Amino acid sequence: MSYSQAWHAREFALGLMMGTPEESFSKLPIYFHNLKKYNPGTVAYIKTDSDDRFEYCFFAIGCVIRAFRECYRKVIIMDGAHLKGMYKGTILHAVAMDGNNQILPIGYGICPKETTDSWTWFPEKLHECIGDVEGLTMVTDKAPTIAKLIRAYKTIEFEFYWGRLRNMRDDVETYFSQIPHEKWTRAYCPATRYDYMTSNSAESMNVVSNKARKLPILPLLEFFRALMHK
Repeated sequence: MSYSQAWHAREFALGLMMGTPEESFSKLPIYFHNLKKYNPGTVAYIKTDSDDRFEYCFFAIGCVIRAFRECYRKVIIMDGAHLKGMYKGTILHAVAMDGNNQILPIGYGICPKETTDSWTWFPEKLHECIGDVEGLTMVTDKAPTIAKLIRAYKTIEFEFYWGRLRNMRDDVETYFSQIPHEKWTRAYCPATRYDYMTSNSAESMNVVSNKARKLPILPLLEFFRALMHK
């Protein structure tokens, strides 16, 4: 058997097991309907274009939304990862952290790629789930990578160590002076960051879903649904 024959046989078998990518997209509305029907409080959306073709989707399980609002630190960490199936695209993650620094996946979105529109639509739908949360802090990788060098809690301590650092490294001063202090320091952050200065927690979801991101959209979403319930 040639490599090509083996590959086509594998793809045929996967199609029998999971359905084709086209079938997956066609079943997405009924999947979201049942998701909301059997999981009270679940939020799920599908956005299509003018020709009724898929653009974005978003979902968050009701019990997870309630857990975040009632029990978790008010920090949301977001990141995205490339999909590897036939139609490619990007999946966006939003996660929270509990008191033991364990990850709680809150919501997921699928879009063609990371753009201003997709990174606007996704947080808007997330806001519809959790509502207005006082003191909420958002951590993403959209800003430059944040160094962990400065650990001052108070502005006086921060200014002391920041002054020493500037005297040692002109390039560091130039780099960080372009970013408002409230974006990369705990001392000036308007809300509580709980020491979360990077999007590593959300990126961990990319590692967990490495194989699942090769699947059609329905098995992919079911993977994340099962992960959240687990």
